[in-house]
Amino acid sequence: MHKNNHLVSFEGYTNINEVLSWIGLNLFTTHDPDELQIGEYYYEDLHESKMFGNSTFDSTITVIQNDFVSSINRIDKREVYAKNAGMIYKVLDSLNIAKLPNSTTVILNGTEYKLEVSNYKR
Repeated sequence: MHKNNHLVSFEGYTNINEVLSWIGLNLFTTHDPDELQIGEYYYEDLHESKMFGNSTFDSTITVIQNDFVSSINRIDKREVYAKNAGMIYKVLDSLNIAKLPNSTTVILNGTEYKLEVSNYKR
């Protein structure tokens, strides 16, 4: 298995179910090799049908790169890939939050980034 940019290849595996998680490098955060972020990636929703925009994709996989929530932070990094289409959805959220006494969560500051296919023709 190797990751090249956003392309994940599971070479040598006949069934993706054999790979539950893997170590991923975030190569886009910095150009300094000493500061590369390493994390454990995993997948969910294997072969799930998903709809984005007005297009339905029959077989998708969601790759979770970071899913962290605390009382003061929320970090969500995930990508959805569709068979024969490639990446169709990406979210990169890094937020500072506050939880109010009534259980409401308020975003104080941070970045919310979403990339979603809007129109796909086969």
